[in-house]
Amino acid sequence: MEPIYALSDEALIKLYKDTHNMECIGLLYNRYSHLVLGICMKVLKEEQAALDQTMQIFEKLVEILKSSSIINFNKWLYISTKNACISKIRKTQREKKHIIGWNGDILEPVSDEPSYEEITDQQIESENLRLAIEQLKPDQKQCIMLFFFEEKTYKEIAQITGFEEPLIKSYLQNGKRNLRSFLS
Repeated sequence: MEPIYALSDEALIKLYKDTHNMECIGLLYNRYSHLVLGICMKVLKEEQAALDQTMQIFEKLVEILKSSSIINFNKWLYISTKNACISKIRKTQREKKHIIGWNGDILEPVSDEPSYEEITDQQIESENLRLAIEQLKPDQKQCIMLFFFEEKTYKEIAQITGFEEPLIKSYLQNGKRNLRSFLS
């Protein structure tokens, strides 16, 4: 039998569902905690809040995996982490709106930061796109960035990267398809 640490994510999840062996959760934690923490840091922008959120996500994972059917664990964890962080921001904003003063009056917090509700859909979509681009293979990412963000031509990209134009077209096409997949 294959050693437990060599099992795929899907095999670890199946083993955990069958045996409730916490070593499976520990291995998933070792594989993904740094990625979850990175997402939490990016969204929450505060180290202690990100560390707390990371631990909460893996604590909830113990129960979620028992009853859920997860096909692509990596993608599911990414989306779940991002949603958990957004929920935490919303909760914090609601709590800040209703702070009760020492004399019983409801005080409105003063903040220079826009509330989560004030963040536009365009900003959210822009952040989602940036995170999706980070997941691309390096060559695809480089070509996407040069072509769409720096508005370079195929010829200019070829000069910068040393790739042949047909390869650049392939990286762009595959990169766009992968982005569409990450964003859906």
